[in-house]
Amino acid sequence: MKGLVYFNHFLGLFFFSGSLACFFYGLKLIFSNPRNSGIYFCGSIFIVSAFLFFEHYLSSYMNIPANFSELNFITVFSLFSKNLKYVIGPLNFLFYKNITSKKSNLLSSFFHFIPFIIIFILILFAMYYNPFFLKYFIDFNTLVKLSEIISFIHMAVYFAYISIEVFRCRKYYTSSLNRILVNFSKILIMIFAVICFLPVFWYYGAKFVEDAVLFLIVSVLLIMIYVPAFDVYVFVAAGKEIAKAQYSKSHLSSVNLEDLGNKLESIMQDEKIFCDEDLTLKRLADNLNVTSHQLSEFLNVKIGKSFKSYVNGYRIREALFLIESGRNRNILNIAFSSGFNSKTAFYKAFIEETGVTPTEYRKKQIKLSINKLI
Repeated sequence: MKGLVYFNHFLGLFFFSGSLACFFYGLKLIFSNPRNSGIYFCGSIFIVSAFLFFEHYLSSYMNIPANFSELNFITVFSLFSKNLKYVIGPLNFLFYKNITSKKSNLLSSFFHFIPFIIIFILILFAMYYNPFFLKYFIDFNTLVKLSEIISFIHMAVYFAYISIEVFRCRKYYTSSLNRILVNFSKILIMIFAVICFLPVFWYYGAKFVEDAVLFLIVSVLLIMIYVPAFDVYVFVAAGKEIAKAQYSKSHLSSVNLEDLGNKLESIMQDEKIFCDEDLTLKRLADNLNVTSHQLSEFLNVKIGKSFKSYVNGYRIREALFLIESGRNRNILNIAFSSGFNSKTAFYKAFIEETGVTPTEYRKKQIKLSINKLI
């Protein structure tokens, strides 16, 4: 009996220290690499996990359960943290996509978090209108329990996908990275296997399975923090190898690269095809008489830019020219004339390229002109 008490104390200390380590390490990753989206997602994984572990520590080891009969800070924090399980899988997925250069746009990334938003709002609504739900649907406690089960299945699906992808791409790694990442994916599969059995055990009240899953996840994250061989940057390096290996079987062997480069430069500079806001990779490739794969490889490998980055570069240069030559011209009009389809996209690309907003850039140009006259 004493041994069980000591073990519970150990688990409580483990979850508490794990939550602190993950939180501060996540902040370190985010603030030390603010422009690296892959590292940003990884830092987010650590911070979200920290909230999840801390809530588990409070409710299971400090006996501070949320009072679901009233809406207060502890209740909202508990429900919010519990539902963060719906965020763990998507963040891992987006981290994997980003480090392997399979970047997704903001809208498609947002879709992954819709289950978290919907279920969190639904649970808050159910708690506030518990009599209504009890009468027409299910009672609140059953809803929370069902949400917990679904969240682990949701997480398991993402872990399964990532594990399959890691195994599928293992031939691209160097021997050392291969060993590290394949072993790491085995850990993910182990977590996945435990998660798959969780709903069965949990339905019959075996709460210890949640401890087992969270213990595994904390252990994996602490290994990534404290063991250099499993450092986050090792995974980023592996992602770069995957991205590079994607073009190991070149689609450009039958293409005259010099001719393609000249045609591309001509169509961009002379015809200004980038000014068309509906320009796509396929359409540009068709104009150059190559496939989308060939053009994508040429841009990524030979020029070192993605299609979006390459086109936006021309659009921003056109916008700079229009700002400098037409001081009375509306900024939004300049954005559309340069090929951007929204003010938001224009401002984002402009700031990334110049470090200032279009309005600030125009003011600087006016000031320079006045100084020249003086």
